[in-house]
Amino acid sequence: MGYMWLNFSTWEVIKKKDMIEIINPNKWRTNLVGEDPRIFYHNGKEYIVYNHHLSRFKKLFYAELFYNKPEDMFYTIDPPNHVAFENEVNIRHQKNWIPFDFCPSCNFQRGLTVLNSNATLLFIYSIRPHRIVQAFATNVSGEMRAETIFLTELLPEFRWRWGEMRGGSPALLMGDFYLSFFHSSGHLSHKHIGTYVMGAYTFERNPPFAITRMSAEPIFHESFINETYGWAYKGVDFIVFPMGFTFDDDFIYVSYGKNDRDGWILKLNRSGLMESLKPVQSKILGVSDWEDSNITRHSFRQLV
Repeated sequence: MGYMWLNFSTWEVIKKKDMIEIINPNKWRTNLVGEDPRIFYHNGKEYIVYNHHLSRFKKLFYAELFYNKPEDMFYTIDPPNHVAFENEVNIRHQKNWIPFDFCPSCNFQRGLTVLNSNATLLFIYSIRPHRIVQAFATNVSGEMRAETIFLTELLPEFRWRWGEMRGGSPALLMGDFYLSFFHSSGHLSHKHIGTYVMGAYTFERNPPFAITRMSAEPIFHESFINETYGWAYKGVDFIVFPMGFTFDDDFIYVSYGKNDRDGWILKLNRSGLMESLKPVQSKILGVSDWEDSNITRHSFRQLV
């Protein structure tokens, strides 16, 4: 995996590197290998979340990023954190979890906690149902276990017609709610041709983190379906895959992958996006005794 620096005003590439290194306590170094990397901030520090094959299936990992200024490179410390979902079985990939910082008393800047905050790192395991999990350390170094702490579900009145909604960007706090961009795959041009689209949604800033607004239609731009650009794959015409975003007072800037080839920046009118999201209602499916983020385990119960 590599990375690049962009000019925030023009989004031009300032410089790029072809690799992120893993440094072992024994001083050997190797490249960090994985797919779908996303940068997120936790307590003002940079982290990377990604997936990587373990045997047949992809598993979720995350690690803190450090910057070596003399060598002008990012690196992580071995081993990265492998997060296994509760009751996980090897029948599906584990990827596209959405990280976010929760801290009622912290200061946020551009949706991110500042350095030395006391935020709790949470992940959204799935959007429908909206399953919030927290990762806990185990007795094995680098191995963590994610447990459900809140579970809510959109009422059936809301329908998204473009396949299962899956994670995309890390969620950022925007006032009294969090915002995240998701992706899904459905059929636009033909029932036998797949298309990847993206949407946005907001959820409450406090537990149980229920979804409050959703995109009613995919967020689209004519450049997404430019035939001269070529198809992504045989049987898949176009792919739009949101990876991260930032914002200012007027605009939201979304980084996304296009057809698994290029990285692009989408500039959205902030008020226009918010107005496009449809208010939705949710019901609570499960809660825990989650009050103090320092508790090492929680008692979760499903509601009937």
